[in-house]
Amino acid sequence: MKPRIFIGSSKESVKIAEKVKSLLDGEYVCQLWCDNFFDLGQCTYHELLKKSLSFDYAIFIGGKDDYVRRESDRTHKYAARDNVYLEFGLYAGILTYARCFFLIQEGCQIASDLLGVNVVFFDKMQDLSKKILTITEKIQKEQKVARISLLPSTSLAVGYFENFLKPVSQAIQKLDAVCIAGKKYDVKNSAKRLEVAIPAKVSEDLRMWSEYVYENHAVEKVTVDSSIRKIGVNIDYGKLENTGDLTVIDVPLTLSAAYRSVELALGVDYIGIEEIKELAKEKELNNFIKTVNNLILEDIYTRKSVSVRKVYKDKL
Repeated sequence: MKPRIFIGSSKESVKIAEKVKSLLDGEYVCQLWCDNFFDLGQCTYHELLKKSLSFDYAIFIGGKDDYVRRESDRTHKYAARDNVYLEFGLYAGILTYARCFFLIQEGCQIASDLLGVNVVFFDKMQDLSKKILTITEKIQKEQKVARISLLPSTSLAVGYFENFLKPVSQAIQKLDAVCIAGKKYDVKNSAKRLEVAIPAKVSEDLRMWSEYVYENHAVEKVTVDSSIRKIGVNIDYGKLENTGDLTVIDVPLTLSAAYRSVELALGVDYIGIEEIKELAKEKELNNFIKTVNNLILEDIYTRKSVSVRKVYKDKL
């Protein structure tokens, strides 16, 4: 899924915002604040807050919107609209400041608190291509990392890795034999894998989906001794019987907490599918997978034996 970017500005700087969108379209999914963003009958602030959960990045345009006077020295300067500052702070607090960018027009006064944040200055419309390249280079680096944010997918992924994937992968690599249904299998020299299966559709009920996965693979529950505790795992009994390979299959039910957090943050008081809710859950799902994969690559046991995949029910 392409990263989603919100682009905010004042009415006076809409032309600049539209130019920024045109430079980003294709590689990213961009949403202008003035392009059917606000739903009818809804509070503007609440809409900004709610829909921020579905975006990965945000760019705000600080144009020469107002001509202001400073009382302390009675000087006059151009400044961005107050609303733009408010919205930048709102999105920076939710997406993290590393994923929000303030594109400021030269000659425009800037709040000193923003110095050192992702502020990019431009002079004329012709400069925007080069300045947007600076922003996209930063975005490409951000795409490789996971950050702690308002919603919990990063923290949940770390907990899942540290408390399940890592100890289980170490434990199964050291197994010499397993007993299933009274039968002992020699697995000392067997290929050993841990496969994490996650439903590609965020609308799936995780618990029911996991039961379907385990039934489809004819798994058997086995307890393994890990470095931290005894852990119950689901072994693909059919594959073990047919090939001798030891494969543990797991569906991370902890991801349901991220989905529930999305609903709580959005104030969901209905039953059904809404685009904003699905987009926010997809963002959490993709971040969870990215975080887990980054952690897998850092560990000598997991990088050799653990894989994570999104699966459609009809592809099991």
